[in-house]
Amino acid sequence: MVRIPGGTFSMGTSYAEDARENMPAMYREYSKPQHNVTVQAFLLARTTVTRRAFAAFIRAAGERPSNGIPGVRKGCYGYKLDDSDHKWKFELNPALDWRHPGFDQTDDDPVVCVNYDDALAYAAWLGTVTGKAYRLPTEAEWEYAARGVAHQKAARFWGDERASACAYANVADAELRSALDATNDPDRFFGCSDGHAYTAPVGSFKPNDYGLYDMLGNVWQWTVDCWNDNYDKASTDGTAATTGDCGLRVQRGGSWDVDPWGVRSGIRLRDGTGNRNTDSGFRLAGTL
Repeated sequence: MVRIPGGTFSMGTSYAEDARENMPAMYREYSKPQHNVTVQAFLLARTTVTRRAFAAFIRAAGERPSNGIPGVRKGCYGYKLDDSDHKWKFELNPALDWRHPGFDQTDDDPVVCVNYDDALAYAAWLGTVTGKAYRLPTEAEWEYAARGVAHQKAARFWGDERASACAYANVADAELRSALDATNDPDRFFGCSDGHAYTAPVGSFKPNDYGLYDMLGNVWQWTVDCWNDNYDKASTDGTAATTGDCGLRVQRGGSWDVDPWGVRSGIRLRDGTGNRNTDSGFRLAGTL
C-alpha cells in the first residue's frame, strides 16, 4: 500500500480535452462539471489484485465466487466473433470466469471476471486475515491518485499525448488490433505496441509519480461510488456518492481493450454490481 498525501485537485475533464480526444458526445457529460475536491490522505494499493491473490481468497471462500453468487448471472462478458458479420462483440459467455477468461494469463496478471460484490468480499476476507481494514477507493480518491503530482491537469499521468502510452500502460494497441483482425483506426487503437494483446502482469509498465502501477489501462477498476450521470450533486470532500443508482457503480482507468479516449485520468464509466467482465478488476484502498 502507498500512502497518498491529501490535497485539492480539479476533478473531471474539460470540453476541450474531450474534443481533442474525439470522445463520443453521449459520454461527455459524465465527467462534468469540473470541480475542486479536497481529498484526505489515504492508502492505495500499488497494483490491482492479481489472480494469485484472488485464488487464495477463493480457496478460503469455498469456491463460491467462481461458481457465481446466488442471484447473480453465471459467466463473464467477453469478446466473441459473430459468424454472421465477422465482427467481435462483447457479450455474456456462461463458460467464462476468473480462471478461464478466454485468454492466457499468468498468476501475476490482474484478476478479471470479478464483479463489485466479489471485490467487497475479497476486501473483507483480507481484512480478517491480516487484521487490517481494506475497502475500495472512492472515485475522487482514485482520480486524485491516478493523476499523480506532475500531471494533475493533463489527460494522463504521463501527459496529454497518446504516443507514450505503451511505455506506461497496457492499452488497446497493435497486438490487440492484430488479435481482433481489425483495421488501423487511431480512434480505436493506440498507435504503439505494448507487447500484450490482452492483460499484462501487474507492474509491467512505468508507474506514476506516486509509485502506483496500471492506474490507466490493463483493467477497469471498481470504485465504491453509486452512479450518477454527472457531477451536479458531487461532494467536494472526496467521499463516495451514496445516492443515485447504487445498482451501478463507477469504474475507472480504462483497460486493455478500451478506445484511447477512455484511457484518461478523468474518465468515468459504470457497470452493474453483478456484472463480470474480462476487462474489469479492482485495487484496494485503506483509511488512515
